[in-house]
Amino acid sequence: MVESYSKNANHNMRRPVVKEEIVDLMRQRQKQVTGFLKELEDFARKENIPIIPHETVAYFRFLMETMQPKN
Repeated sequence: MVESYSKNANHNMRRPVVKEEIVDLMRQRQKQVTGFLKELEDFARKENIPIIPHETVAYFRFLMETMQPKN
């Protein structure tokens, strides 16, 4: 069982939702950001500014390509 600070806490909150190999695929094997977004990501990491994980970037990229939004 997952340890918790409180007996009332939801123990499932600390359990992984996605298999580790799927997260690895989304983080490492997906197209990496380039250009200005890469510079921004590097700056955020250097300055310890929170940013969304790469798998979220991959999801949004997929979503936008699928929906093909108009301006």
